Amino acid sequence: MKNLLVKREHKGSKIIIFLIILVASYYSLRVCSYIELKGDGFQFSYLTDVLNNLWKVTEPLVLTPKNILISLFIGMFTWMVIATYLYQNKRNVQEDTYGNSDWEDSKATLQYRDKKYENNQIFTATEMFSKDMKISKRFSEPFRNPQESFFTSAIV
Repeated sequence: MKNLLVKREHKGSKIIIFLIILVASYYSLRVCSYIELKGDGFQFSYLTDVLNNLWKVTEPLVLTPKNILISLFIGMFTWMVIATYLYQNKRNVQEDTYGNSDWEDSKATLQYRDKKYENNQIFTATEMFSKDMKISKRFSEPFRNPQESFFTSAIV
């Protein structure tokens, strides 16, 4: 019996995510404050000016409700982008596959094939089974009772 593969899932640090959101909110608060101090509306050059002076704590912050709400909105938007990225990350095991025809040799199903090629049901390029249930032995174990033959014909 093969050992089942268990993929270890790396748990990301929530502190790093919180710091990214905090920096994005602080940067947007600094941009809003810089726009209000200049008083002549938004310009793209303000973004680089604020980014160059982001580490200076002596720059004044204007804490109006509008600036705080914009900063909170940018923080929530950053959180939504990070959460969307993390939830879209697929966690599939890419090594051995279980439960499909790739894991077994195609010679293992030779006993379930009909000698006439036309009487076989093709599932994949290497896997086919006879349509005759006496040869393919499909549903032979669970439905031994003749009253259940209606269900076997409905499934097949």
